[in-house]
Amino acid sequence: MRTASSCSVCRARKKRCIAGSSGETCQLCSRKGLRCDAPPPRTSTGNPQPIQAHVVSSGHPAILPPAEGSISCPLNDSPTSEGSIESQIVKTTLEDQDLCEELVGIYFDIIHFKQHLIFHPQSFIQDQKKGLVPDYLLLGVMALSARFSSNPSFDGTSPWERGKSFLQDAIRSFNERTKLISLEALQGCILLAFGAFVEGDADQDALLTCQAIRMAQSQGLPANLSSDGLTREIQINLYWQTWMMDCWTSVRAELPQQLRNDPSFPRPLRQDLFDRLSPGGPADDSMVSDVSRVSIWGLILPLSHWHAEAVQLNHDIVNKPAAEFTVRQLVRGLASKLDHWVTGLPHNLRNTTENWKTYMHIGQGRLFAVMHVIYHHTCQLLFYQFLNRYALPEGQDVTALDEEAVTYANLCKAHAIALSKLMWELNSSPELDCLWSPVNSHLVVVASTIHLHTMLLGADRPEAKEAKRLLEQNFMILQELQKYWPSTEIALLRLQTFHNACRVSTISKTFDMDHWMANFLIRYDLSVQDRDIDVELASLGKNDDGTQIWDMVANDS
Repeated sequence: MRTASSCSVCRARKKRCIAGSSGETCQLCSRKGLRCDAPPPRTSTGNPQPIQAHVVSSGHPAILPPAEGSISCPLNDSPTSEGSIESQIVKTTLEDQDLCEELVGIYFDIIHFKQHLIFHPQSFIQDQKKGLVPDYLLLGVMALSARFSSNPSFDGTSPWERGKSFLQDAIRSFNERTKLISLEALQGCILLAFGAFVEGDADQDALLTCQAIRMAQSQGLPANLSSDGLTREIQINLYWQTWMMDCWTSVRAELPQQLRNDPSFPRPLRQDLFDRLSPGGPADDSMVSDVSRVSIWGLILPLSHWHAEAVQLNHDIVNKPAAEFTVRQLVRGLASKLDHWVTGLPHNLRNTTENWKTYMHIGQGRLFAVMHVIYHHTCQLLFYQFLNRYALPEGQDVTALDEEAVTYANLCKAHAIALSKLMWELNSSPELDCLWSPVNSHLVVVASTIHLHTMLLGADRPEAKEAKRLLEQNFMILQELQKYWPSTEIALLRLQTFHNACRVSTISKTFDMDHWMANFLIRYDLSVQDRDIDVELASLGKNDDGTQIWDMVANDS
């Protein structure tokens, strides 16, 4: 693993970091008036280190990720000198039945039904013990779960590196399969696409996602369903998993969506009912119409659609300027749908302490959290555009204040607070965690920028203390995610870049919904460049040197 030889600003811009004449600040940071945080030479090549608030020459902290070269490279770029060792790890693991079962168990405990709904756990586990699971599925599962294992077999191997060889072999096996289109092949597309995303292989991710969409269409899902009850429900789950992939990836890449969300399509079954199914049982059509049996994922489906609408709205604000009243109408309509959704939740699915305990007791605490995390993130995305109108520009009369915009900005802050608290609850509970997806780091970063907005309004404001506490907790969550998911470094680089923008501009410019901001909020798979804005001191209340916010984050007082 290469050590960092450049500052975070140059890394984010993919520029060569050239030392300045002072020896303390590089030429780019000196020219832009930014604090340079080029790290001193390091010799350690061990496991990834947690994020730290590094203190630079001015004495103020900068949010820095670890080494530059530690983000995973595409799968076919792994060093050949390690190839034989990695292949041996796969071979040794497959020969150890206990270890295989452990890794499968970890996958279903941490990832499946939180990130994916593509398997029936009991059937998969039984088939795996009998040797009936296709190699590409078993290896794909291990590629994701090995990073969480404490088994001595992985001692000395960084969690970031453990999955690569499993994923390489899984993709090789997938490409060599004899039956090109099948239920198992569709499961493989979804599973391996996520694995490729985790390892930073965007091309493989895109290719497998496209294959999954076309494969679902070729199989006639969800209209052409099996007469076997279990197979039928797996097919329904697979269709909606593929639909969500299509929904998320198409809006992120600004491409047309291929799959339909028809109200007549059967929805995913409630998890406890799904778990009770066994192979060979007849299909029960009554489950389709029984509202009480709708699963949490069935309730997440409209959230996925509205999330895409919120993202599209932010893109349209930038790319298709419209009259202000048109934007407001769209926001009001989407906000109304989200409000109706959350107020219409059954009492046993609302975000209450009692419900938390109930779902934790039955082993569905993470799944319960997923639904509420997606809801709060969708809302913070929808209302984010109003943060730059929260405060009046200097010299304007209070009558010029946009009260509706202020209301939406406050809603944005409220949802960021709720999301951060929810993530902290997961991170703090011994029976839970928020490790099921590296994308969680992006959600935490977006919420953190909203807390920064609160702090930028002034340290003397009563809500600034809570914002500081939530920021500190979010950093701790990012530390935990960083142990297992290499793409957390991208999230940290993005936060560092946002940090830089806050230090050199006003709130209204930093939080303006432009091309840079639209990409920052949704393209979590990409690094972002420095923001092209006029350099001027941020308005930070009593302190005029632009450093109060970072002192507040760093100090415990």
